[in-house]
Amino acid sequence: MPTRKISDLPVPCLHPRHHPPFLQVFPPGVYKHTCPACGTEQPFVVERLHWVDMPLGTRAHSSIGGHWERVPNGWRAQSGCVFPTPGGDATHVSYPDKPELHIQRAAQPEPPPIGDGAEVLPMVIADLQARSEMGRQKYGTTLRVNNGRNALMDAYQEAQDLTMYLRQKLEEEKRKKVYVVMTFETHNDGSTNIDGIYSSEEGAKSELARLKATLGKGWCADYDDMEVKD
Repeated sequence: MPTRKISDLPVPCLHPRHHPPFLQVFPPGVYKHTCPACGTEQPFVVERLHWVDMPLGTRAHSSIGGHWERVPNGWRAQSGCVFPTPGGDATHVSYPDKPELHIQRAAQPEPPPIGDGAEVLPMVIADLQARSEMGRQKYGTTLRVNNGRNALMDAYQEAQDLTMYLRQKLEEEKRKKVYVVMTFETHNDGSTNIDGIYSSEEGAKSELARLKATLGKGWCADYDDMEVKD
């Protein structure tokens, strides 16, 4: 037999911590992440960026919603509380005069394809064959060159239809705004709790006022808006 199998396909590791963490803030440096399941080692680099060096007005955005704003004496939450640095769940910043810049995210290369899903090409071929057959039944022939039609105009009209369908889908996928109320410890950057999610800003403000009246020393409350799929 001229063809023989020389090895099995590698079994992909599905452990949730196979790749380096990407929603965790690390001090600048070079790191090596080891998968606790398969032992694969992946190096990554964290750039040297300092919270204190960022310009006034910079916003540090949280992975769970909300942000802190750079002020002369630290980082201010929307509730007015000021902290030395943003919380440990900060993933990226946006500058007042620059587009959003992602920071301190561990490099996370995509894994190689494992080939266990259905092949796409046969699906496309089947769709094209079905479309061709539909055209044959409608027009009495399949698509051929020099058929007396303006192919450019046909394509333009189809593109108009595509635009309409895309706009329809965008409308159907509209997102709505919700308001997230959070509580967090002023002495611990990483301790943030979501107290509730409200459909109106009035509801969030009411809950925020209640929390501020009941929270103990060392705790602060805030709220922020975020978009979710309707």
